[in-house]
Amino acid sequence: MHVAVELWFQAGIRKRREIRLGLAQLSSFGVDRFAASRGLKALEHAGLVSVVRHPGRQPVVTILDIVQEIP
Repeated sequence: MHVAVELWFQAGIRKRREIRLGLAQLSSFGVDRFAASRGLKALEHAGLVSVVRHPGRQPVVTILDIVQEIP
Protein backbone atom coordinates (compact mmCIF):
# COMPACT_ATOMS: atom_id res chain seq x y z
CA MET A 1 0.00 0.00 0.00
CA HIS A 2 2.83 2.39 0.85
CA VAL A 3 4.45 1.84 -2.53
CA ALA A 4 1.17 2.56 -4.34
CA VAL A 5 0.62 5.76 -2.34
CA GLU A 6 4.13 6.99 -3.10
CA LEU A 7 3.71 6.23 -6.81
CA TRP A 8 0.44 8.17 -7.02
CA PHE A 9 1.97 11.02 -4.99
CA GLN A 10 4.99 11.30 -7.29
CA ALA A 11 2.82 10.98 -10.40
CA GLY A 12 0.63 13.81 -9.16
CA ILE A 13 3.56 16.09 -8.39
CA ARG A 14 5.34 15.43 -11.68
CA LYS A 15 2.14 15.15 -13.76
CA ARG A 16 3.54 12.02 -15.41
CA ARG A 17 2.64 8.35 -15.28
CA GLU A 18 6.27 7.26 -15.55
CA ILE A 19 8.27 7.54 -12.33
CA ARG A 20 11.76 6.48 -11.27
CA LEU A 21 11.16 4.90 -7.89
CA GLY A 22 14.05 5.39 -5.51
CA LEU A 23 14.66 4.04 -2.03
CA ALA A 24 14.97 7.56 -0.61
CA GLN A 25 11.41 8.33 -1.70
CA LEU A 26 10.04 5.27 0.08
CA SER A 27 12.08 5.73 3.25
CA SER A 28 9.89 8.74 4.10
CA PHE A 29 7.04 6.20 4.53
CA GLY A 30 9.24 3.87 6.57
CA VAL A 31 9.45 1.22 3.82
CA ASP A 32 12.68 -0.74 3.49
CA ARG A 33 13.93 -1.92 0.10
CA PHE A 34 12.73 -5.51 0.53
CA ALA A 35 9.18 -4.43 1.38
CA ALA A 36 9.28 -1.94 -1.50
CA SER A 37 10.34 -4.69 -3.89
CA ARG A 38 7.51 -6.97 -2.72
CA GLY A 39 4.99 -4.13 -3.00
CA LEU A 40 6.14 -3.22 -6.48
CA LYS A 41 5.93 -6.86 -7.60
CA ALA A 42 2.40 -7.12 -6.16
CA LEU A 43 1.28 -3.97 -8.02
CA GLU A 44 2.85 -5.33 -11.20
CA HIS A 45 1.19 -8.73 -10.75
CA ALA A 46 -2.20 -7.02 -10.23
CA GLY A 47 -1.78 -5.21 -13.56
CA LEU A 48 -1.71 -1.74 -12.03
CA VAL A 49 1.83 -0.83 -13.06
CA SER A 50 4.54 -1.92 -15.46
CA VAL A 51 8.14 -1.93 -14.31
CA VAL A 52 11.40 -1.70 -16.25
CA ARG A 53 14.32 -2.83 -14.09
CA HIS A 54 18.01 -2.25 -14.79
CA PRO A 55 20.71 -3.67 -12.49
CA GLY A 56 22.16 -1.00 -10.23
CA ARG A 57 19.59 1.63 -11.22
CA GLN A 58 16.20 2.78 -9.98
CA PRO A 59 13.26 0.94 -11.53
CA VAL A 60 11.12 2.93 -13.96
CA VAL A 61 7.48 2.44 -13.04
CA THR A 62 4.58 3.31 -15.35
CA ILE A 63 1.09 3.56 -13.87
CA LEU A 64 -1.32 1.76 -16.17
CA ASP A 65 -4.91 2.66 -17.01
CA ILE A 66 -7.48 0.28 -15.63
CA VAL A 67 -10.06 -0.75 -18.18
CA GLN A 68 -13.23 -2.38 -16.89
CA GLU A 69 -15.50 -4.25 -19.22
CA ILE A 70 -19.19 -3.63 -18.67
CA PRO A 71 -21.34 -6.71 -19.38
